[in-house]
Amino acid sequence: MLTAVITGPDLFSAKRQIKNAIGAEAIELRLDFLDSIDLEKITKLQKYWGKTIIFSLRKKENGGKYLQPEKKRYFDLARLFSLKPNFFDLEHDTSLEFIEKMKNLYPDVKIIFSYHNFLNTPPNLNEIYENLKNPFTDLYKISTFANNSIDALRVLDFIKEKQDGKLIAVPMGESGSFARVLSKIYKNKITYTYVDKKSAAGQISISDLTDVYNFKNINENTQVYALLGYPIDQSISHVFHNTEFLKQNKNAVYIKINLQGHELPIFFSYVKKFPFKGFSVTMPLKEKVISFVDEDKMNIGAINTISLQNQKLVGFNTDGVAALAAIERK
Repeated sequence: MLTAVITGPDLFSAKRQIKNAIGAEAIELRLDFLDSIDLEKITKLQKYWGKTIIFSLRKKENGGKYLQPEKKRYFDLARLFSLKPNFFDLEHDTSLEFIEKMKNLYPDVKIIFSYHNFLNTPPNLNEIYENLKNPFTDLYKISTFANNSIDALRVLDFIKEKQDGKLIAVPMGESGSFARVLSKIYKNKITYTYVDKKSAAGQISISDLTDVYNFKNINENTQVYALLGYPIDQSISHVFHNTEFLKQNKNAVYIKINLQGHELPIFFSYVKKFPFKGFSVTMPLKEKVISFVDEDKMNIGAINTISLQNQKLVGFNTDGVAALAAIERK
């Protein structure tokens, strides 16, 4: 479910963001970002959207802006539950007694139970997931900070293993952006996006997800291609390739993965777990990837293209051919 995060802070800004959330299947109202907890205004936003809506009211220690004491927070949460959103996202430190009470009062409101780690991606994701489970909540969200692309791949592998219809896993941080795109392949329950301002590092704008990555077309049969290198932020290769895939009606997506030389052994140990079909390789990895391919077709000391053929990594280099062609034309 592609979900646009609405941050306001005022009613006019929130309405504008909702209006521009074209392509979103749901919105998340970040109530802690709004200038006030005004039930009348929030009801207007519910009606203005008219489709699936998620409420969240996050404390500062959980990455939010809500600063009131705990007693006031529970009071506000109870008031907000009375508006009966489709989903309500609650942090894992919320009292289960309170959650049970809300579930009994508002059985149609589905509850998301969330864990956030803004420092790293711990190794025990499965243990965290099992500890979140309780009889009163419907979905479980695990958001961890990806300090590198390997962390993002670990989260993606975790999503792939579960696929139980109850997990929302989010690799936060710029290194995790590509995994947000690919998580749809494995039916990650919610993918969060933004309209005009990020509410979390690594979010991709809704315009990029829908217009560049063709997010709505991604499914379990989508082939994955990627640019490998560091840094790659300035590259527009994802725009070019995804545009071509759409023109050719090819079920494929092209992403960018920030990857450094020392991460290559772990990265290539993950490659065959996912539907990767090929890689573009840029600096500083063109020489370093040679030792990880099964076959080097060019043998010129550098590789800029890798193709997966029958579970084998086959390396090519188009730089040399292009350079010679340019010289010969002159």
